[in-house]
Amino acid sequence: MNLCLAIVALCAGPMTAPLPPARQQPAGAATVTVRVDQPLARFSPALALGGALDGHSEGETAQIYTRANERAMAAAGLGAVSYRLRTELGVKAWHYAPGGSWSEAGHRRGYWTGPSAPRAGQRPPTVSWGYSLPRRGSTNDQANNNGFSRLDDGNPRSFWKSNPYLDSHYTGEAESAHAQWVLIDLGRQQAVDALRIAWADPYPYARRLRVQEIVGPAAVISEHAAGSWQDFPQGSFSGHRGVQTLQLAPTPRRVQWVRILLSESSHTGPQRSRDVRDRLGYAIGELYLGTIDRRGRMHDAIRHRASGSQTVIYTSSTDPWHGAVDRNGSYEQPSFQTVLRSGLTHGRPLLVPVALLYGTPESAVAELRYLRALGVPLRGVELGEEPDGQLASPEDYGALYVRFARAIHRAFPKLPLGGPGFQTAIPDWTYWPDAHGQRSWTARFVAYLHAHAALGLLNFFSFEWYPFDDVCADPAGQLAQAATLLKRTLELQRGHGLPSDLPVYVTEYGYSPFAGQDEVDLTGALLDADTVGTLLAQGVRTAYMYGYEPEPIMRESEKCVSWGNLVLLQSDAEHRVRHRVAAFWETWMLTHVWTQPGDGVHTLYAADSSTQDGAGHELVRAYALRRPDGRLAVLLLNMSPSQPYVVRLAAAGASPGASPVLSGGLVEWQLSAMQYRWHAAGPHGRPSLSQAPMRGSVAVDAGVRLPPYSITVVRTP
Repeated sequence: MNLCLAIVALCAGPMTAPLPPARQQPAGAATVTVRVDQPLARFSPALALGGALDGHSEGETAQIYTRANERAMAAAGLGAVSYRLRTELGVKAWHYAPGGSWSEAGHRRGYWTGPSAPRAGQRPPTVSWGYSLPRRGSTNDQANNNGFSRLDDGNPRSFWKSNPYLDSHYTGEAESAHAQWVLIDLGRQQAVDALRIAWADPYPYARRLRVQEIVGPAAVISEHAAGSWQDFPQGSFSGHRGVQTLQLAPTPRRVQWVRILLSESSHTGPQRSRDVRDRLGYAIGELYLGTIDRRGRMHDAIRHRASGSQTVIYTSSTDPWHGAVDRNGSYEQPSFQTVLRSGLTHGRPLLVPVALLYGTPESAVAELRYLRALGVPLRGVELGEEPDGQLASPEDYGALYVRFARAIHRAFPKLPLGGPGFQTAIPDWTYWPDAHGQRSWTARFVAYLHAHAALGLLNFFSFEWYPFDDVCADPAGQLAQAATLLKRTLELQRGHGLPSDLPVYVTEYGYSPFAGQDEVDLTGALLDADTVGTLLAQGVRTAYMYGYEPEPIMRESEKCVSWGNLVLLQSDAEHRVRHRVAAFWETWMLTHVWTQPGDGVHTLYAADSSTQDGAGHELVRAYALRRPDGRLAVLLLNMSPSQPYVVRLAAAGASPGASPVLSGGLVEWQLSAMQYRWHAAGPHGRPSLSQAPMRGSVAVDAGVRLPPYSITVVRTP
């Protein structure tokens, strides 16, 4: 049955509280018709509307997970929970629980495998930890960014080593299929004609290597780069142990980015080591890049420091080897027991991660056995987090995915597995082109799984969605294009080979990955509501809102003075809740008013807005659904900062200007500047007005009035 025609039988009835006089005649209001058409999707809010829980710094878990905070968080009404793995972004190993075993047990170091069950009689842990990796290769990371590369730290005893699970010993492929690389960023163009490599003897060195520069119309290293890698004039070499000096060109060339491509491992290692992983991959102690004078002296352009002021280096992977002494207090995660005790999961299945880039398959399986011992119902397992943001190649991630997934499926054959947990990229996730010129990350990942008869191991596709990097830009223009950007991104992934029936999870979403005022203002709430509506209309299974935990506001942009954060609940520095921001009220409207709380199945209908001349209208968004209780609800968003609108609801096919199909009255809830205003005062910013959405009634014949920047739900009584 057509939704709007169905409303006729339900709309007759007494009006509720009359609307305030100030809203009955909005000055200069334009008329928009919203036509509701055929069903698009079915979903359960308890599973489709979720929140993400993340890691923090030392001591913050105890501050966040208090009874008062947990009640405040639960009041938003979200059902599903996604556990986020911040250690994976910070190039850290993750110990999900105390205990476990080490491959070098006597020294409490090596490759860690976590416990398969809580210790009997042990007090449940409240936190879990990240551990720094002594064989780290990349200078920067995407979390606290307080680590450093061992390739230019000036310490001859430290070294970088690639991930042994990418060696042919484990992949069963030719070593060239997963050639590893080191990328040096000199910061600006400098003269280069020589490279010196101090191999980390006796660990494995590369028997073959190529040294390259990036060329092309956009010769940058970002994932959107159009450039390609080209060997130096004398760029191909045979490797050997010890210190090796390579002449790259007959005369110096001015370059900024230099990549060393490593293949054919020597498979050498310490004589006393019985762990095959010590002999796999590649290991380099220190790098020197610059020019050689006539006397054979190296003039090094690399800054060698054990800090962030070193020359920036990136690597294709990092060995997860570490020790008990490497625990890092800046990477504290809530324990699984803490999350369960919070009540935020409501007993529903939890989406959990396993550490893939910096973990081992054995520990991943042990983690899931640990959760089974706790009695935790699992919705699925996300393998790793944001590999694209760490410049991991689709093929390297694919090889790790296959190995981890097969290990997990042997122990848990029915447990859904997925990934990659992309960070946001618009318009698409890309990588440096392969031999065929293919740059799509998704296409290459799917192709890898297909080539290895492993596509059946991908049970869901996941990504994060923060569409706007610039928190200083005018939000009006960004809001207007948000839904289109999201739809196109999803369409591209299907075009890149994702199976049409593969479930999609958006494991984090928000206005921006950077803090800014729009996130705590009505603009952020509008973006969140529009994101949820768009995702559900596109058939996405679950949208997990990021910002569940109470947090203070902060400033991250250097371009403008803008304080904010991705939060529902603004807190003080000790994470005590002080204010509900607009996103809280928007979330409450979606979970308590638009949808019916609980596990009941809702039906979402297509809804299009247009002006009187029939043209589409991008600033008024509508999402209509039928609830299990039989009520019909329409979510209406006015994305304009200044223009009010009057919306007339009609069935699809009604001609412009025709009488509305609906008659009688509807119950209305609305959030606008009449209920919420943000007071910008730098670090002391806060809502000057934060009230629950206004409830009233609306006569259908008069139309639904939408103030500028407003969120409205109309529902049959």
